[in-house]
Amino acid sequence: MRITAIEFAGTTKQGEALPSVFATVRRIGDYAEVTFSTPRGDRKYIVAAKADDDERYEAAADLQRTLDGYEGTNSEVYGYRTVLDYLLD
Repeated sequence: MRITAIEFAGTTKQGEALPSVFATVRRIGDYAEVTFSTPRGDRKYIVAAKADDDERYEAAADLQRTLDGYEGTNSEVYGYRTVLDYLLD
């Protein structure tokens, strides 16, 4: 089995009916493309499939921070890191 894309919806702010922040991570060959869609606009960046632990952690921390809206603990970041590992391995 190979996972090629994962979509995330950020947490909702109190009083909002739907999430306003989304991310899609797609495996494309030897890298993953991370795309954020936020009220401020879209942004993309690339993570190499062979990225070292620090690079993967930073990508996971960016996902967690953007989707959850705050700087998370290591265990919160590692939840995102585990999902990234499905795509990058």
